[in-house]
Amino acid sequence: MVLDKSAFPELEESDCYTGPFSRARIHHFIINNKDTFFSNATRSRIVYHMLERTKYENGISKVGIRKLINNGSYIAAFPPHEGAYKSSLPIKTHGPQNNRHLLYERWARWGMWYKHQPLDLISSQAG
Repeated sequence: MVLDKSAFPELEESDCYTGPFSRARIHHFIINNKDTFFSNATRSRIVYHMLERTKYENGISKVGIRKLINNGSYIAAFPPHEGAYKSSLPIKTHGPQNNRHLLYERWARWGMWYKHQPLDLISSQAG
């Protein structure tokens, strides 16, 4: 089995330290673009964290999306993914439209189970 390196984009690794984000220490973080500072997976975890701790009525026990799901107010809670997973343009000639499209074409298919698993890309999308 030979890895097709052209099928997956090079994931850029930066040489840096990591730590929990805090607004009080924002000056310690390298933020080139506020829109891309947090990955999609991190944004999803932040939103779910906020939904878990949001009060929806006055009272101690009226907190969190799980209770709203359990009492039938909501059916489910999950974050939407960015970008379409399908494209009318072939990936071989036009390249992937986004990471979700790339994963759909090169990973999330029965015929791809024996090929390279892009764990870094999966982690960046799913967490």
